[in-house]
Amino acid sequence: MLGKAYFATQRGPKLTATRMLIVEDDPLLLAYMDESLAPYGECVLAADGQVAVRAFREALTEGKPFDVIFMDLGLPGKDGHQALSEIRALETARGITPTDEVKTIIVSALDDTRHVSRAFFQGRAVSYLTKPVTPEKIASELEKFGYGKEA
Repeated sequence: MLGKAYFATQRGPKLTATRMLIVEDDPLLLAYMDESLAPYGECVLAADGQVAVRAFREALTEGKPFDVIFMDLGLPGKDGHQALSEIRALETARGITPTDEVKTIIVSALDDTRHVSRAFFQGRAVSYLTKPVTPEKIASELEKFGYGKEA
């Protein structure tokens, strides 16, 4: 068990097979993201980078990998860049190629060129959203990568 900062939620019927890891240290925003993403599948929540890496490792070990990660960068302790770097190292160690690695969407208030470039080039993020985000913006990003609500 990973403690209070790590838990899975699912409301109502699961509409897709999508597993998402949401990494956000602000409890209100974490709850907002969970509520917004719940219709798309299972949401696993992590309040810091260390817990995110542990949750990701457990998911791989259990054979239930994540399809998408929503990652904040400004996390206490291990920040989002560090956590994403460790997640990519775990994938590499298991033989997961860059084309098959988890899709990572950065959701951050940090919008300077250095952070954006690092997220894309070092972390291999597929998208970068600046806060505040809306449910429509979140849905649009998921749909770009083939994840949507069942009709």
